[in-house]
Amino acid sequence: GLIADAGRMMRTLLNDLLDLSKIEAGRMGVEMVDHDLRAQVSDTVDFWRGAAEAKGLTLTLTGAERLPRWVRGDPMRLRQVLNNLISNAVKFTTEGGVTVDIQPVAGGASAVEIEVRDTGPGLTEAQITRLFDPYEQLGGETARNFGGTGLGMTISRDLARLMGGELTASPAPEGGARFVLRLPTPA
Repeated sequence: GLIADAGRMMRTLLNDLLDLSKIEAGRMGVEMVDHDLRAQVSDTVDFWRGAAEAKGLTLTLTGAERLPRWVRGDPMRLRQVLNNLISNAVKFTTEGGVTVDIQPVAGGASAVEIEVRDTGPGLTEAQITRLFDPYEQLGGETARNFGGTGLGMTISRDLARLMGGELTASPAPEGGARFVLRLPTPA
């Protein structure tokens, strides 16, 4: 009910504030352990499939076979970033769907790009410049319609950098939004 929803919202806000303050204070650690990258990505996509289907959306994973199996990195932080990107894509998309596509980085570097693309309302260049600012909601209507703390993208970008990678946003060529998480994948 209403009280449970308020409790979940409060917990999300507190967790986001704690993460952001740890990152800003330089106290957010990144674990370097061997983990199955392919399983991490496909399990995270599978987790959000029910929410997408409940809205009548497709949620597709392509290119997982291109991922290396075992890499060194932080599986928990990777999952945190992917959860944020996929949940936002599902939340802001009302028809069509979300695609998570994996590409090895060209040029032989041991790195991958995980692209999360949606058919939602898309992003303007002005929104993209503000997207990673803490507490930024992309317009009052977005906050009213979709809620959230406005911290998820800031935290995700900072976590990507802590993992030695980068997170970028752009309008998707066919409409919607496109987020690319580029990560080193040391074997």
